[in-house]
Amino acid sequence: MEALFLLIIIGILIVGSFLLYFHIKRQKERTKAFELVAKALGYSFRETDEKLKTAFKKTSIYRSRGSSIRNVITVREEGANADVFEFRFSRGTEESRRVYDQTVYRLRLTDSSTKFPEFLLEPHDFLDSIAKWFGGQSIEFKSFPEFSDRYRLRGENEKMIRYLFNDELVRLLLKRREGLFLEVVGDSMYMYREDHQAKPTKESVQDYFRRYHSIGMAFKKALEESVSIQE
Repeated sequence: MEALFLLIIIGILIVGSFLLYFHIKRQKERTKAFELVAKALGYSFRETDEKLKTAFKKTSIYRSRGSSIRNVITVREEGANADVFEFRFSRGTEESRRVYDQTVYRLRLTDSSTKFPEFLLEPHDFLDSIAKWFGGQSIEFKSFPEFSDRYRLRGENEKMIRYLFNDELVRLLLKRREGLFLEVVGDSMYMYREDHQAKPTKESVQDYFRRYHSIGMAFKKALEESVSIQE
């Protein structure tokens, strides 16, 4: 009986070792593929970035347990100073933990003459609906009930945020059917879809950059317009 139990333990360890080996192998291959894509596109590449990680720790998505940043591609074109990177984190208890992998777009806002208000835009879920019923705080727009039904928007400077989310910008966000997460913290704007990754190809990286870059530029334009209105 003891011998059978020992064989089972050894078998589990062997299977676990093989799974870990192939996971590490796939990650290395993915990193190499992203590096080649960045080189082909003329972008800079870093396997990881501690400064970026320090800045990203201030966001609501960051989880210290099992969190990592890798495959960082920096893009400087079309008026952008941006990073596209992969973020891994886990949620749940030891018994029911789930690992998430997603690509994040970061637009640096240091070139804006006016500081962006910090805010978090995220898709509504079932728990949000319950919180809303009991008076949970969310910035809503009476002119766009669909937007308020689809997203929860939070931030301390509500007046500035309302100026920023003008009609044109809200319509742009409504055109996008995917569940967009968007957060401004410090001098950076982060955008992503939960558990969604770009493929390590030129087409996928360029599409990811252009898709979120257009939103970032729309926000910068809205900020300039909101400042002129307030003046």
